[in-house]
Amino acid sequence: MKVIAAVSLVWLLAGTACSQSSGEGSAESPSAPAQSGKPESQAMSDVTAPDRVRLQQLATEMNAWRVEVEAAGASGLPGQAAVDAHKQKLNAYYQELQAVPQILDETSADADVLAARKAYQDLRASLSEAYQQAQAQPAAPADPQATLASIDAALQAHGLPQQPYEPYDKAMMESWMTSAAETRRIAEQSLSQLNRIAAQGGLTGTNSGQSYDLKDVRRMQNYAGTLVRRVDEQYEAVWKAMSDALVGLERDVPTYRPPYAQELL
Repeated sequence: MKVIAAVSLVWLLAGTACSQSSGEGSAESPSAPAQSGKPESQAMSDVTAPDRVRLQQLATEMNAWRVEVEAAGASGLPGQAAVDAHKQKLNAYYQELQAVPQILDETSADADVLAARKAYQDLRASLSEAYQQAQAQPAAPADPQATLASIDAALQAHGLPQQPYEPYDKAMMESWMTSAAETRRIAEQSLSQLNRIAAQGGLTGTNSGQSYDLKDVRRMQNYAGTLVRRVDEQYEAVWKAMSDALVGLERDVPTYRPPYAQELL
């Protein structure tokens, strides 16, 4: 995702909408309304019925889109085309809001005006966060087939280790802890790569003739996720077993009498 040009959403991260190309300068964002220059009585006039309906509609649409953006996170911005599409859509909302005079009146207490402003500001903040998350991720691999082959081999080479059993000894525990930690690391790393490849697109459906298709990606995602869960279950099971063993020692050791001690009684 680092291939995304930083300038693409600089207006988003800076908290302003795209500049309008007019000879009089740039328009301000609804979150920082410009003074309209009209008399106060005119600036605070009631919202017309058509404008009120449109504001309510815009707020509903923007809130619904924000929910989708937050659910998708960085995966919703897999490339430059997606960034541009989000940019254009957000700017279209900005332009429609600017068409309602009361949006520019920062003294307005109209409920629909305030709701539309908030919906826009919340949406812009969610898009900014998703973009920053996308930039923080490593770039998706240029050759997904080679990467998928490497992931598949790594997952097969690092299966679930055998869970230790009593009587525990140092060598057994060290071997299990090393293997379990490595398996979990490989599984988490693989799952992250698989999610990026799936979000990037470019893979065809099942039975496509490709070495790895979407069905294989889902298979490896499920397997990697299962490995993480099973390793965590092993940690919990071993911890409980060792805790129970220590409780038994604390209970039994104080009352233990070796044979020679019993003969002296």
